[in-house]
Amino acid sequence: MEAGSLPPEDSRPLFGAGLNNIWNTCFLNAVLQCLTHTVPLVEKLRASDHYSTCSAGPGEFCALCALRHHIDNCLYLSGYVFTPKHFASNLSKILSEFELGSQEDAHEFLQCLLIRVHDCCIGLVSGNQLLSVGDDTDSLIKQVFGGRAISRLRCSDCGHVSDTFESLLDLSLGIDGMASLTEALESYTKVEMLEPSECDGCHAKVPKEKQLKLDQAPQVALFHLKRFKMDGAGVCKINNLVEFPLDLDLQPFLSSPQDEEQLNYDLYAVVVHHGNMDRGHYFSFIRSSQSSWHLMDDADVARCSAMQVLNMPAYMLFYIKQGSSPWISSFIRDWRDKNFGFGESSRRSSSMDSPETREDQSPGTDDTPESVIYEVEGDSSSSAPLRPCNQGGISYGAEKKPPLDEVMKQSAHH
Repeated sequence: MEAGSLPPEDSRPLFGAGLNNIWNTCFLNAVLQCLTHTVPLVEKLRASDHYSTCSAGPGEFCALCALRHHIDNCLYLSGYVFTPKHFASNLSKILSEFELGSQEDAHEFLQCLLIRVHDCCIGLVSGNQLLSVGDDTDSLIKQVFGGRAISRLRCSDCGHVSDTFESLLDLSLGIDGMASLTEALESYTKVEMLEPSECDGCHAKVPKEKQLKLDQAPQVALFHLKRFKMDGAGVCKINNLVEFPLDLDLQPFLSSPQDEEQLNYDLYAVVVHHGNMDRGHYFSFIRSSQSSWHLMDDADVARCSAMQVLNMPAYMLFYIKQGSSPWISSFIRDWRDKNFGFGESSRRSSSMDSPETREDQSPGTDDTPESVIYEVEGDSSSSAPLRPCNQGGISYGAEKKPPLDEVMKQSAHH
């Protein structure tokens, strides 16, 4: 695709591109949309020198380079749709069990991709084998998503305490019977009594109290809601609506809360699974500014309200620490101004606003109308003609994909 075939950068929307579904790749698209709109990750990927020093040879797959290239495409092709062929054709390089055409789990794909990128950062890539996120190794993935949990055992007799720490990139929460994210977090951090065992302090065989809490909170808090469980007949899906807030306070769930540390988070991305274990479809909701949300369902992109998002049966939730990063709309404004220079009015609007400072925005003011959404066949290097997205996208496979109006009606009925 030639650069001249695109409309001017300053006339296009301030969020990423839509993604074609190649063959049951909705799980891939939903996750990539959330990562593309994670500004701290985008900033660190673009600042990393790995891209220019990568040792991957021709035909070899580097997850870090692939993710950065994908995000660059999404930013450049905002308002358009393209096909993430490089990721789709290399699924088995992310996890050997993944294969194109299979309906994979979005959470498993996200975990594997983050670990792959982490391993690329620290030079621990070994064939198709996934290595672990070590406690003492740092990377841009751990800087963005990395947190730490503490498991505390307390002797009910002598009070002896022993702590075990675990590095986290996300937190999986049980939701069976839970009405809200807060209730699920309270259940995760509640004290439970264990069967009697020998105490390291008094050496008596006594019951112990066990409690899990967050020891270190991440910049981006990623929650996986466990919607699939085993029952007598196999695996079934938990379909109940779990309420989640636009802003979340993690202080109550920290092992040692500190008044001076701000732990308020803004919701900015949601992944939803529609359907059941045998046949389903993933899509995402993306927040580009304080007041602007979009449904990003493969090649289909539509504005929506925050209330519609909050009424969805979420599968994964992405929260970012307030004040730690600009919204993606502000990031794109700044990027365009630095790279294309649209004059004084553009420069005035391109400041890297934090979520807290954009409350004066009215819904939709930072985005152009839906008519600017186009489809690009192939990747960003093709020269395929552009056409409006509503003239039909490319979609293969047998996913149980609900129409856009059904998705919106679903949220209105909750």
